[in-house]
Amino acid sequence: MAKRSSLGSNVTVALIGLAAVAVAAMALVGLNMFEKSRKHSRDIGAQSQAHAHLGEQLKRMTADLEMTGHNAGSSPRLIAAVRANVTASTLRDIFETEAWWQPYRDAFPIQALASGKNAAVVLRGSSLDASALSRLVARARDRGRATAGFVVTGTTPYEVVAAPMEIGDATVPVLILARPCADLVPFATGFAGAVGLVHAGRVVALLGSRAASALLRADPLNASVATHDLGAGVRLVGRASEPPQEKSEALILALLRVAVCLIAVLVVGIAFLGRRAASVSVELPVPTQAPITGQGSVPSLGRYVFLDKIGGGG
Repeated sequence: MAKRSSLGSNVTVALIGLAAVAVAAMALVGLNMFEKSRKHSRDIGAQSQAHAHLGEQLKRMTADLEMTGHNAGSSPRLIAAVRANVTASTLRDIFETEAWWQPYRDAFPIQALASGKNAAVVLRGSSLDASALSRLVARARDRGRATAGFVVTGTTPYEVVAAPMEIGDATVPVLILARPCADLVPFATGFAGAVGLVHAGRVVALLGSRAASALLRADPLNASVATHDLGAGVRLVGRASEPPQEKSEALILALLRVAVCLIAVLVVGIAFLGRRAASVSVELPVPTQAPITGQGSVPSLGRYVFLDKIGGGG
């Protein structure tokens, strides 16, 4: 009977231990899921901020570029030269030597003019992708104002502004100014991560932290990357660095994990100690009656003999 009771106690302790471990494991899994959910929320927030930051910087850069193109295309001396239908060599000489053109000469190494329906004639610098340039010129004419965009030639991205000139012709001449877009500093300033330009699924310019840059180069069109379509197959992309976990949150999660483990150990310990206490039994001596034998037997006395012995007989 005692062995059966001991076996039952062992099974009970084992079940309690297993239940405590299972509950602790479920609690730890829940804490891990909560931590991953919080990390996912931080990543989404960082991506949203990256998208907003890049959009704001792009809007500012585009506005500055279009204002510069408008000012260049509105130059009275340049308008007079184009209206006079001077030769390409004369325009090239203006772009190369005139002091009043110096700011644009320094800022834009590539300068061209699209007159009529003809393709743009490069007057200074190297040629750009003709089809992409033609689309930008057509868009500028449709809008009737300077229009900025990006053109990739080879592996080099260029910032380009096409500025219609107010001459009054049926087909408005369009001034084209371009420069390599190797400087991503305006986009990277104030941004924790990496920014880049992607063309045909390939990163052609990149700037930012090493870790974010490596992730961006490996997968530039990942869902966690902020993207802005710049036209002509060019995308401005940005990937924020992984946001750090708040110290208070990390501390609370660590304390909860420790508490879960301690509670599980405590429950198992209490169950084990209770089983040990139940198994200890106090054995008290049981009184026994000595056997009555012939030698040590008490002689039986009759009534009168007994009364006589005690002096009560009469």
